[in-house]
Amino acid sequence: MAHQGGKDEHTVWKVDEVKKIENSSEAQRLLLRVKEHADNVLRARGWRVKRLIEICCCEKKNMGSNLGVGGWCRSDGSGKGAAVIALRLRRPKSHEFHTFEHCLKVMWHEMAHIVHGNHSANFYAMMDEIARHYELIKEKGQLVGLDGFPIGGGRNADPERHNLSAAEGRAAGLKAAEIRAKKQALMGAGRLGGARAPPKLSPREAAARSR
Repeated sequence: MAHQGGKDEHTVWKVDEVKKIENSSEAQRLLLRVKEHADNVLRARGWRVKRLIEICCCEKKNMGSNLGVGGWCRSDGSGKGAAVIALRLRRPKSHEFHTFEHCLKVMWHEMAHIVHGNHSANFYAMMDEIARHYELIKEKGQLVGLDGFPIGGGRNADPERHNLSAAEGRAAGLKAAEIRAKKQALMGAGRLGGARAPPKLSPREAAARSR
């Protein structure tokens, strides 16, 4: 089932799980949990993700059958949003779910592609900046859930007034980015997500690929 986001534009607007697979309701819950946490960073940075979708090994569409792809991002062209971010929630073949922490880490990877298309040093710096921005919001007890209440017992937080700004996130991410730069040579490009978004297809092309 698709779920529309709230009135705040700077969130994940909608999530879509793969419905034909067993435990699709669990996939839905996992996507909504990723949305819940990612919304805090999106709101603080003035970004948006129009659709957050699941990809799976049993589906050719959306690059699901390409087992080397953990996720992908299709920018909306604004530099501040994604038309679609896709996440592989389950391990190939077994359909065992990845942990929430793994999925959230892939989400940060794909959100960095909103700004940087390639896996450059600037891309990894942005990924670290996003992750650190989230951790600072969390440390301050300012994570807000889908219901508008604090997550994890933190103090009341109005996201419009209390979320750390993008500038604060950039400053906080600098140290992490420096550490990432030292480790970058040890990481394979696209280790978390790494795929280019599939091209938009005409109805005829889409029908041909689905055969």
